[in-house]
Amino acid sequence: MKRLSKLFISISIFLSFLTITPVQAASMSVKASSSTVYVGSSFKVTVNASGYIGKFQVVGSNNVSISSSPFWLEDGSTALTATATAEGPATITLNTVDVATTSGQAVSMSKSCSVTIKNKEDTTKGDNSLKSLTVENGTLSPKFKKSTTSYTVSMPIGSTSTTIKATPTQSKATVTGDGKKTLKEGTNDFNIVVTAENGSKKTYKLSISVPKSPSVYVDIDGKKYGVIEEINEDSIPANFSLSTTTVEGSEVTCLTNSSNTVTLLYLIDEDNNYNFYIYDGTNYTLYNPITLDNRSFVVMKIDTPFDNTVESELMIDDTVIEGGYTFVNESMSNYYLFHLLNVETGLDNLYLYETTEGTIQIYTAVETTVSSTSTLTIIFGVVSGVLLMALIGFFFYFRHFKMKTYLAIKDYYKNLYQKNAKDD
Repeated sequence: MKRLSKLFISISIFLSFLTITPVQAASMSVKASSSTVYVGSSFKVTVNASGYIGKFQVVGSNNVSISSSPFWLEDGSTALTATATAEGPATITLNTVDVATTSGQAVSMSKSCSVTIKNKEDTTKGDNSLKSLTVENGTLSPKFKKSTTSYTVSMPIGSTSTTIKATPTQSKATVTGDGKKTLKEGTNDFNIVVTAENGSKKTYKLSISVPKSPSVYVDIDGKKYGVIEEINEDSIPANFSLSTTTVEGSEVTCLTNSSNTVTLLYLIDEDNNYNFYIYDGTNYTLYNPITLDNRSFVVMKIDTPFDNTVESELMIDDTVIEGGYTFVNESMSNYYLFHLLNVETGLDNLYLYETTEGTIQIYTAVETTVSSTSTLTIIFGVVSGVLLMALIGFFFYFRHFKMKTYLAIKDYYKNLYQKNAKDD
């Protein structure tokens, strides 16, 4: 009996150990989402109170703004938002207001974390760009952009000086190399250097050309143009190179394409405007290339407009293209007719541009004429064939009628003869 009692007690004690619930140790902490923050930026503050329940309060040092109102937390965590207000070290502290462990034992304690607050890096101190750049009496090519640092400028003939004006993007940056400049005929190179507040530098390069007075002049639509023979390399269009040609009996500098089929002259008008013109030995056409179907073209003049067409402008990718014609026929309203010169091959043709799909194809008026002529030929052939068949039919009919009549007469006289012979 005693042995049974001891065994029962032993089993009871063993089972009691099995049913004991492990107790997790309570912990409390406060942490910032980043150890380094910048003035004006916000960051997260996470409060953890595992094993505690009650009212808590978070306070920050003078350079941190955070809600200090007490909040309730039960055996868990929460996140608050803090804002850095001034440079320097900062402390964030978690205090217990009325807190106890989950087992009911009152506690009073505090926890804290540290954050370093820095001023935002002033990126403007390294800004060494220009806000604007101009040359008196000249126009920059390409158009000014602060990220573009190389430009060419064409000046009027006879220019002896100009003024370069350069304004930095940031007021604390400095600029050297601008101001009034003396010019000579030919190319004049200048460097404009911008020094940022932190000392970094950027150089803008200007190549200013003063052309010699033209020795050869041409007439275009009643206006006088001079041939410029000094062409800056940066101004030469792609796929063209320097060459020479004869204009008005004089040899002058020109540009030719890679296939030597297109010749460009660099001309200046009476208002000191410079432009390239296509020269075919007789005519001059402004060189203003457009891209269609991944090919480069120049719109040429259509000397004799087609019937049932109206001169019209075409808008492609925000670019207005002049010199085209639309068709009066509504079924052709989505087509434009252009006379285009292929810049690469030098071949010019009439082209149809289809607006809905943006495609082009060669168009020849001869095809239309041939088509119309062919139609008339077919009609004429059919009518002639019908008439011929009618004549043949009439011939056979007449011949048959004639033969029938002849036989009838023959039979008549034969019968008459036989009758007379019988009577005799």
